Amino acid sequence: MGFYEIIVKGEMAGYRESAFQGLKLEQQQNGTTRLSGSLKDQSAVYGIINILRDMGLEILRFEKRET
Repeated sequence: MGFYEIIVKGEMAGYRESAFQGLKLEQQQNGTTRLSGSLKDQSAVYGIINILRDMGLEILRFEKRET
């Protein structure tokens, strides 16, 4: 398990955090969205990547931080 911070190009207003396995969604003033929070395992990480890909969003940064 780890804490992740993901920055994507574009705004994701209207999406619920529950759709992203509980990651917190924050719209940034520069037109990007920050997703952050804990993911339980590698499968959850790939699940988030697949969701973002299916939405057509460009991932600008994907970082794991040790807690």
